[in-house]
Amino acid sequence: MRQQIRKLPALLLTLLTFFCLSGKSQDIDYFAIFDHLDPGKVPTGILYDKVYPTSNVHQFDGSSITNTMTEDQWNLIYSELLMAHFDYSTIPELREFQEIINDFEKQNKVPVCIMNVEYNRIKDNALDDNLLEFLNNQLYEVPDPSESPYQAKRYFSAFISQLNAGDSNESDQVTFILDTSLYISNTTDIIQKIDIDFGRGKKYRNLRFGSEINVKYSDIGSEAIVTLHRKIGEDLSCKCGIVKIENSGSELLESVTMALEESSGSPIYVSIPQKGTYDGKEFKATFGFCFSCETTSISDVKKPIIILEGWDPTNFRGFQEIYDEINKDNFIPKLQNQGYDVILMNYDDGGAAIQGNAMVLRNFIIDYLQPLLENNDSYNEIVIMGVSMGGLVARYTLAKMESDGNPHNTKLFISMDSPQQGAYIPYAIQEIGYHGLNAVLLWDKLTDSHVMDDKVINDLYKRFSCTSSQQMLVYYRPHNLIPNVPAPSPMRTELLEEFDDFGNNGYPSKVEKMVAFSFGSGKGKNQGFEAGGLRYSYFGGLGVFDDIEIVQRAIPDFFPANIIKITLEIRPPNPCDFLPPFLKFLCWTPLTLRITTIDLTVMGTKPYENAPGSFQEFTKLLVTELDKNLGTDIGSDRVAFDCFIPTVSALHLIDKPLDYNIKDNLYPSSFDPNYYEVNNPSVTPYNAIYVEEDNKMHDRIGVSTGMINRAKELIAPQNIELKNRTIDNLKVQYEAGTSITLENVTLQNNSLLYLRAGQIISFGNNISIGKNCNFEVEAREFIECHE
Repeated sequence: MRQQIRKLPALLLTLLTFFCLSGKSQDIDYFAIFDHLDPGKVPTGILYDKVYPTSNVHQFDGSSITNTMTEDQWNLIYSELLMAHFDYSTIPELREFQEIINDFEKQNKVPVCIMNVEYNRIKDNALDDNLLEFLNNQLYEVPDPSESPYQAKRYFSAFISQLNAGDSNESDQVTFILDTSLYISNTTDIIQKIDIDFGRGKKYRNLRFGSEINVKYSDIGSEAIVTLHRKIGEDLSCKCGIVKIENSGSELLESVTMALEESSGSPIYVSIPQKGTYDGKEFKATFGFCFSCETTSISDVKKPIIILEGWDPTNFRGFQEIYDEINKDNFIPKLQNQGYDVILMNYDDGGAAIQGNAMVLRNFIIDYLQPLLENNDSYNEIVIMGVSMGGLVARYTLAKMESDGNPHNTKLFISMDSPQQGAYIPYAIQEIGYHGLNAVLLWDKLTDSHVMDDKVINDLYKRFSCTSSQQMLVYYRPHNLIPNVPAPSPMRTELLEEFDDFGNNGYPSKVEKMVAFSFGSGKGKNQGFEAGGLRYSYFGGLGVFDDIEIVQRAIPDFFPANIIKITLEIRPPNPCDFLPPFLKFLCWTPLTLRITTIDLTVMGTKPYENAPGSFQEFTKLLVTELDKNLGTDIGSDRVAFDCFIPTVSALHLIDKPLDYNIKDNLYPSSFDPNYYEVNNPSVTPYNAIYVEEDNKMHDRIGVSTGMINRAKELIAPQNIELKNRTIDNLKVQYEAGTSITLENVTLQNNSLLYLRAGQIISFGNNISIGKNCNFEVEAREFIECHE
């Protein structure tokens, strides 16, 4: 019991004692206690008492190097400083600061982060000496106090990002970076120079912000000492840990002439790095070639299909993962057997702007692929398949090339469950992610348990905060706007405006055929709950918290509704238990401390969570994580799936409601009940669409055999009927596994038509060949090298 009391802030113990001795018994919202304090009277703007100060912040004041700063401590104190701010902040959000770190790491530089922050605490004598008063559960400044109720404190620490040793040997160098963007301070200190000892006696002196320090790997220890020399005042010093990761686990394919990689049947024979520029920024990607069975080198590539990876905000995918996700029913080997060179596009940053990655694809097509095909005497038009976000990247690329007058020579564009009209991540989950990275770190310390892996929260935040997510999400939880009226991010608005400028609904007009696949249902079937309906709830205790209540609801259909509320309650031991016997009569029932950590009501929304479409398990994964780490039984099996890509979005159905029933409004083909030839731009920009019977998972699991076989038949058909076609001043190539039949085909103005079929090429009526035009015909089976 005494140990539990020691965990509570000194101010809180004072307030608890005040309540007991005043005979009051009631609940207190701890965060609301400070609402009436004037931020302008808190000199630093940071009042540490506003949070549960469970960290050892006092051990890092710059005067001693006894204690070593760890990553967990850095994150915890950083979070507490953020939560202790009033209405303004000189400290960037932890997530925003992490993005700065990530940018340097991408440059193979190890950031040295430094915090030099002044903050305030309420003096222990503030209530006793009438410097503050406590009325109606609120703290107030008193007029003309004899002294300030706030005392000044300093926090000084450093943090060094993890070192990825990889295959480094002892002579390799590591580049550390000091930069003003990595220095967080609200002080007026003028820093004259910086000294760093990397732990093995190798000291670097007289450094300044902007310095890059090259250190031999063998000269780096497990701890570093960082010292700031100030123009006025004593030097500030601290010690921080250095963590070396011996094997990063990532494989970057950067060499054009890399060796054959054979892993789980995914041979990447050659990889081509490519760059692009958008809005003054450089973007990168790597294109991995899986050669057809008839291709032995890059100079033999003649029939390409480019497959673009999807949304990858945490950049976990390499070529192996991209290959595995699309290779349902041996999809890629079957294409290779029919002569296709499969090219996989892997973004360096899967969370970057869609336009940026599109410009990389554009440059690859113009600068590399088209010259390669021309040198190989290939007249094949390109096939492009965009998986998930890749469909948006491909769409932008092709529309942009047409707008700029660049021929793309694409005969087939497949959009595979792409959010062409927007994606949705549950707004309540976004709210948890927005607050969670800071709150969970604090919660861990309060409960003496690891509530949730920090990486889980950080990855969750990246999933909705990165640029590409903001561009795709129909509702984005903003950083600095009112969150209770969900709306798209300005980044999405800008992307949609660019698509509008292209015309044709933002699609290319010179692609022979465009087909959209949806992993969602075509029957208008919902995800299993009503708008504003209860998603999950939990009520129970944990650690120092006597009661935890978690309630999440689906977003409503325009009417106001609370979608997420998390409340924590503590009924602390009565401090009166420690009073002498003659004062016991003053004691009453202990009060309850209530902390509402998240409470959000929204309005004006459409019920996206209830729409038919492919789903993701955002809520289920969160609940599973809570159950696993809290020992609770919220039960992910009781959580409905989260609609991620609504069917109407994947198929770009124009002006159709979210519950549009395709099965009752369109006519399927005679050979496939899930496939519809549309060719009606007032319905969809696509020539054909494919939908599932039921909602599927938006990942490899959701790729059905029927879906992938239909895609394979579109890309590499067994039989082609070429009818009613005029080929004017073009070089065109058609290949089929079995047969090609021609009827009413005209070649004119220096055109060339190359035909290859495995068995038969048939010429019907009205075949016209103009002057200087040529046919090339081959009846030859394809070489197969895969079972």
